[in-house]
Amino acid sequence: MKIQDLSRIGFDTFQRYKKIADILSVIHTYEKNESLSILDVGGYPCEFEKFTKNKIFIVDLPYCKKENYIKGSGMDLPIKTNFFDIVISSDTFEHIVVDKRIQFLKELIRVSKKYIILGAPFKSEINELVEDELCNLHNKIYQKPHPWLNEHKVNSLPNLSILMDFLDENNYLYQIFPNGNSFIWYLFQWAYYLFQSLSGLAEYTYKINSLYNNYLYHYDNIEPSYRKIILISKDNQSSDIINIANEIRVITSVELNPSDTQPFIIMTNILSDVINQINLLRKTGDASESFQTLIQYIDRLESVLENNTKRLESKPKKHVGLLKKLFGQK
Repeated sequence: MKIQDLSRIGFDTFQRYKKIADILSVIHTYEKNESLSILDVGGYPCEFEKFTKNKIFIVDLPYCKKENYIKGSGMDLPIKTNFFDIVISSDTFEHIVVDKRIQFLKELIRVSKKYIILGAPFKSEINELVEDELCNLHNKIYQKPHPWLNEHKVNSLPNLSILMDFLDENNYLYQIFPNGNSFIWYLFQWAYYLFQSLSGLAEYTYKINSLYNNYLYHYDNIEPSYRKIILISKDNQSSDIINIANEIRVITSVELNPSDTQPFIIMTNILSDVINQINLLRKTGDASESFQTLIQYIDRLESVLENNTKRLESKPKKHVGLLKKLFGQK
């Protein structure tokens, strides 16, 4: 299977599946096997296939005609024990009611021969804060709750320590990797909602996705992270998982070079275009609530960009003060 162009795919989808694909590539090397059998539990609509040349089998509840799709529940997988080499599940765990989560994890472990890769946002003060902010924003713009984030609130985000206690008590070896800085995730989600809601700006969601996917992802596997990716091994006598984890950290934990201003330049170009479009909206008298909310967002984003500039001891001149020019501020 040819891996597709992923530059315009949603940044949140890219963020989680690219990390899992990176982990799989290292496992392939250590296992010396390019054709490992892989099951994605809760993987509808089958997005992970875009990230790997492997054939991926998917188990989920919605109807789907794909030949590699199995309709079934992750709570009782219709699959034999130890059937797949690797079982993955991304951003499904948090949608399961609290008292069923360990059963779900047990099922992932049961049908795997050796490795399980579980990704999910976990409970923390920061994650609860950014999700609350985004829920409020979504309610304000669209006049209805966000379907997935609202479900996070209803079920409560998973507790990482409970999951770790279960793995420790059952002698499973595991490694935990950060995936997606909580604040970056928050800012990009905020931009996505607003650009989608304002007439004429929807195309810029693709541009910010491209910016993230091509430039920022490699710098973004840092704490405080919105999501954790957990690699679990059923072989508690093997040191492979330590070696694999060390290699994964090398290839996915890149420090931002202070002299690399390319991401800033790209963001500046995107925002310059956005400003031109918004000025057109202003001329037409657009006074929508989405537009007013955008003003608040721009103030916050300006602050973040300025703080990052100071932190990196770099001064990309083009972006400084750019956003506030929209409102005639000096």
